[in-house]
Order: sequence, then C-alpha cells, then structure tokens
Amino acid sequence: MLRRVSPLVRLTQERGLLQATKEAFVPALAVLFMLVPQSLAYAVLAGVPPIYGLYSSTVPLLVYSLFGTSGQVAIGPVAMMSLLTAGAIENLGGARAEADTIYLVHALAFLVGVSSILLGLLRLGGITQLLSHEVLGGFTAAAAVIISFSQMKYVLGVKVASHHYPVETIVDVLSQLPNTNFSELGIALVSMMVLLGLKWWKAKYGKQAETGKKGKMFAIMLALSKFSALIVVAGSSLLAAGLLSAGSTVRVVGEQPAGIPAPIFIFSNARVLSTLPELILPALMISLIGFAETYAVGKVYDQEGTIVPNQELLAIGLSNVLGSFFNAIPVAGSFGRTAVNASSGSKTPLSGLFSGLGVVLILLLLSPIIVYVPYSGLAAVIIVAVSGLIKIDVFKQAWRVNRGDFSVLVTSFIGTLALGVELGLACGTVFSILMIIHDSATPNIASLGQVSLVEKSSSKSEGRQLQWRDKARYPHATTPGGILILRMDRSIFFANCSVLEVTLWNEFEKKSKDGPVTKIILDLSAVNRIDLSGLHMLTHFEEKLRKRGGVLVFTRVKGAVRDLFDRWRLSAGTHLRVFHSIEDGIDGTDTVVICSENSKEIDVAIGIKDAVE
Repeated sequence: MLRRVSPLVRLTQERGLLQATKEAFVPALAVLFMLVPQSLAYAVLAGVPPIYGLYSSTVPLLVYSLFGTSGQVAIGPVAMMSLLTAGAIENLGGARAEADTIYLVHALAFLVGVSSILLGLLRLGGITQLLSHEVLGGFTAAAAVIISFSQMKYVLGVKVASHHYPVETIVDVLSQLPNTNFSELGIALVSMMVLLGLKWWKAKYGKQAETGKKGKMFAIMLALSKFSALIVVAGSSLLAAGLLSAGSTVRVVGEQPAGIPAPIFIFSNARVLSTLPELILPALMISLIGFAETYAVGKVYDQEGTIVPNQELLAIGLSNVLGSFFNAIPVAGSFGRTAVNASSGSKTPLSGLFSGLGVVLILLLLSPIIVYVPYSGLAAVIIVAVSGLIKIDVFKQAWRVNRGDFSVLVTSFIGTLALGVELGLACGTVFSILMIIHDSATPNIASLGQVSLVEKSSSKSEGRQLQWRDKARYPHATTPGGILILRMDRSIFFANCSVLEVTLWNEFEKKSKDGPVTKIILDLSAVNRIDLSGLHMLTHFEEKLRKRGGVLVFTRVKGAVRDLFDRWRLSAGTHLRVFHSIEDGIDGTDTVVICSENSKEIDVAIGIKDAVE
C-alpha cells in the first residue's frame, strides 16, 4: 500500500537508532509544550470535553510517525479541523446527549480517515489544487472570525445557543453583552494580552537568538515566548482557582477521567449508525481541507524532498481511522507546531512518536493538574492562535493586482460567514471555477501590426528588427493593405468560439471600410487545443469569408493543433490553410495536399516546409 519507506525507517537505518533518537527528543519536547494546551482548547472548539484533545494526541501521532513521509509535520488537533467537526455535527440538527455527540465526533473521524485513504489509493493527492489560493484565503479569514465568535461565550461567560449560520451566532453573542461575567472576561483579556505581548516580543527580538548570547533575561523571555500557550494555561488556571476561592463564578474544565480509556467500538451506538450517511459529504470535505493544510505546511519545511502526497493521504487517513477507536477527534498537520518541530531540528517522524508518548505519560500521571484550567483561558489561546489567519494584506494585494481574484476572496469570505464553513468553501470554489470559465469565454483577441523594435543580441550589440505586436499597445504598428492579422490568446472551445467568430467578422467589416479585405491571418501561437465546436466554427467562418472574396489562413500553429487540423480534414473533408509564420501567411497564395513517406496526408504551403515541427 505504501510505495516508499517511511522517513522514520529510512533515517533510522541511515543514522542509527541512537542518533535519530537524539535528533527527535528536543523537537518532541518543544512540540509537547504547545500540544497539550492547544489540544485541550481545540477539543472544546470541536464540541467535546477538553480531555478528548489529549486522547487525540496519542494514537494518531503514533500512527503517523510510522507511515508519514514528512519529518517535520506535527499531527494532532487543529483549529480548522475542530471548527469543521463542530459545524458538521451541528448541521445534523436536533438535541442530543453529550455521549451521542462524542460518538458522532469519533464516527466523523473514522469517515474522514476512510475518505483520506480512498483518495490516497486512487492517487488523487493533487485534488486540493481545486482549492485556489484565493478561495483558501477568504475561507480561512472567515473561519478565523467564526472560530473567534464561537469562543466568545467562554470569553464573556454567557450562554449562546447553537445556530445553523455563523451570522446568527455573531448576532446572539452581541445580544449577550449585557450579561457578561467580568471574572471570565478578565481571565480572557489578561490571557490574550500575555499571548499577544509574547508574540510581539518574539516577532521583534526572537531572531536575535541566532546572533549569540543575549543574557539571562533574554533567555527567559525567549523561553516564555516559545511556550506562551502553556504559560497562559498555567497562569489562567492559578487565576481561576483564586477567583473560585473568592466566590466568583468561573467555568473550569473540572475533574477529568484519569489514565488511558479503553478502545471503543463507535458503531455500537444505534443513533450514530442512523446518522452516518449524513456525515459522508462533510467527512470528504474535512479530509480534503485537512490534507491541504498538512501538505501545504509539510512542503514549506520539506528540505530533502521526502514528502509524497498520496502516501501522506494514507498516513493521515490511518491516523484518523485508528484514532477514532481510541477516542480521537479528526486530526491534521498543525502550522504552528510544525514550525516549532522543524525549527527545533526534527528530521524524522520519530519526534511525533515521542510527543505522543509524552501525552500518554501526562494522561497517566498528570491529568489532575487540568482541573482548574478555565474555559476562558483556552478560548484566549484559540482566538490568538487563529488571529494570524486574518491577513488583510492578502485582500489589499488582490485588489491592487487582480480584481477578479479579489472578488473570489470576498465571495469566499462572505459566503463562509453567511452560510457556514461547508457551503462557504463550496461557494468560493464554484465561484473560482466560474471565474476561470468566464476568463476563457472572454479571450483577448489582438489585432497585430508590424513595428520596428530594438533587439539586443548575444554579443550585446543592438539592432532594429520588425516584429508583430498588439496594435492596442503599439498604435503606430502597420499591416499590409487588404490583410487583417489577429492573434487568439486562448485555446478555442465551445465557450469562446462564438466570441472569436463575432470578433473576426466585426474586424473584417471594420477593415473592409478602408478597402477590400482579401485575407484574414489568424495567429494560433497561444492556442493549445481546439474542440469540435471550435473546428465547426472555423470551417463555417472560412466558408462565409470565401463568399465575400476573402480567405482564412492560420499561422504559427502548434504541433498538437496541426495534427487536429489534419484529422479534421480527413474526417470532414475541410481544407484549413496553415503557414509557418505570419510573413509566410502574407506571401503564400495557396496550399496543396501531398503524401508523406508513411502515406499520411498533410497540408503544406507552397514554397515553405510547413509540415516541419
């Protein structure tokens, strides 16, 4: 099933187990300090008790370390997957017990894993290319807003009902402002200020750590900035414990089950079985987004070129499938933890194995320490973590560079906020594809003329040469009398062939006002393919033009299109005149049909080797 040896096995064989262990231990420890608080927070975001975040950071990490191809990717609960998970469960509608919700989340993790495995076996690792940069940019920005508002009930200490559309949640949160619990708000605000302050310090001074020793205070600040989430969770827990002892109302995690829970059989729940069909499409979408996130961050740090898309799908799929039987929520690669893993020197998935074992030890020995972790503190960790997904510069850049891409960004953003993550992503993707179709259906058709341009040769000497250029850009370009020269800048197919025909005829009529037009030359240098609709249109136009005393010829035709013309002539009996260059098209007066050595008929222009590639 797996075509290549996992980096875990390969690097262990190359460097030896002891050396590989040394290289993986420090990165694993660094990731562990981020993994624990984030896992607790993202489990809450997914709609299950915090302890399930830690469960999700055990078996999936161990499985990925065995089958993954990236030595840097850190698998585990992530904000986007948790948000999509919560959305998929909420969209099922109806009230249900917490136990049923947990079972549904595990079932969703199983289906996400199965979807990933099927995509990997079908070798569809490139399918995420359908999610353009603009679609993901708008989607992730909107998702960050949705995630933030989903956590405001913990920040404000209020009750917010579940809603089908994110906009309704936003309105509900704003309506609850008068009922704010200032104890929880205070914990959240202090936590956010600490996180943002440490984040600012790291961005401004963190790189100075590479220039040499900076003193004890610098070392302390650097350590605090690296483990800011852990510091905030610990500090907010102490603050929450103090407020509780003073009689304030603060929602905390409370006592959680100690140790490692026994494996579960997710299909033993009758309600889960009846709901499975409704989870299939959400699971497929979640698997695509999870893979896109994992593969994107993996490629950033893949210096040795070890990451294999289809094998990554299999590894992520197995992590989710097996994890679902061990109380895990859907998991994927984390941007933040992967960056820490890579910067700490990880070169093999062995670091993920050690991180998973570290979480196991915490579950066995240290689970009581999370009793006083406040939900408001976890909410602060989530909000600050996802705030980086809102990149205003992306919108500004798209507005300045390409308004079409900007419209895709805005559509994806608004669609996600208004309709939810699933429909919003689908809306952005469909709109992006429609924009591509629109661009193809409205091609640029340039009228060419000849201009004298300065050209530098390899000997650095300069000379002037006549070249064919777009007359819209070079108004002084000239064309021979009675000849119209146009260049089609797109492949010709059913969506744009009528536009090309109308343009050709309009240009012909316009040119005819200055005198009879005897020839239209269509430059096909930018055309990669022509479908049957395009061939029928060109044939029809050539016949119509002939009745007006003109001829249609083609120049600079690519080999694949020339072969198509040849097959079209043999099939339809239509003779399309092809010349090697625009100059040959101007000078040539006719074409003949000859037979090549292999008896295949091809068109050549008189006086030129038109059939040579």
